[in-house]
Amino acid sequence: MSQKRKEYLFLWIAFAALLGAAAQFVLSDWVKNPVPYRNVQVQSLSFADSRISLVANFEKTACKFERLTAIAGVAGETQFLYWENIDATDTGDRSVGTQTLRIAISVLGIDYDWIEIRTRHDCDGTKADRVFYRIEPDDVKEATE
Repeated sequence: MSQKRKEYLFLWIAFAALLGAAAQFVLSDWVKNPVPYRNVQVQSLSFADSRISLVANFEKTACKFERLTAIAGVAGETQFLYWENIDATDTGDRSVGTQTLRIAISVLGIDYDWIEIRTRHDCDGTKADRVFYRIEPDDVKEATE
């Protein structure tokens, strides 16, 4: 084999190794950090009758929905809050694509430090726990004005 041919072969192997390493990095990041939804956009946030109502659009991916929880922080502790689906439609897994979440969270007149809507999804066997949306005290004050 000629020297020039060896150099081309070496460059080809180095390029293939670099391309393989880049692909592995991208794929391993998706496996470690799957994205069950993206582009969360709050359409409305309101407060009435000791309930915060949230309407938000999002794009759901192929991950399978398992649960949604509302958790609040107050005085350095967390509490689970009761929530309900305003639509009273299917609360299970949704189809891939643009979706709208409409929920009401009971706050019972307590001034929480923050409230998070958290979700769990199964993304091809990998559990994905994410904060869908975080409500800060100023968000609720603005919503009541």
